[in-house]
Amino acid sequence: MPERRPDPAEPEYLVTTYRDGKRTEEHTTEEEKARRDPSDVDLFWDDTTGQVVIRKENGESIEFFGAPPGVGGTLRRLLFDLMWEAPGILDDSYVQRVTKRIGKPGRSIIIARLSKLRHALGESHSQPWFLLSRRYPFGLCFDRRRSWRHVDRIARPTGNGQ
Repeated sequence: MPERRPDPAEPEYLVTTYRDGKRTEEHTTEEEKARRDPSDVDLFWDDTTGQVVIRKENGESIEFFGAPPGVGGTLRRLLFDLMWEAPGILDDSYVQRVTKRIGKPGRSIIIARLSKLRHALGESHSQPWFLLSRRYPFGLCFDRRRSWRHVDRIARPTGNGQ
């Protein structure tokens, strides 16, 4: 059976945007994706190209190709959990799920990861820009005043029965 070639007019990408407290999802083509300006959001993460753009509080943007230094799989998971939960809050039930999965007790491991993630995003605990936290009741959240966009490829069947 011949290999299925993508139709250029067929959406290939899932673009998820969070702005003004609302998350939207859109299927786009390569051409539509290329026309988007990564700097129109505070945090842009494109898994298809590896491009990451972080707009800092002073309006200056930092661009990476690949994750920002220090952001491996664990910190990326925490960041994406915070992004997709927005405008909600990750609370103690989240801490329990994560610490059970990794086999380490308590909030301190999450707080340490949050600190590393803040550093990687260029913010501090005393002046958070993206990531907010509180001690009691415990909670972490992506600041609802910030915006983000994530781009990923839409999974398509290969046409060869797999």
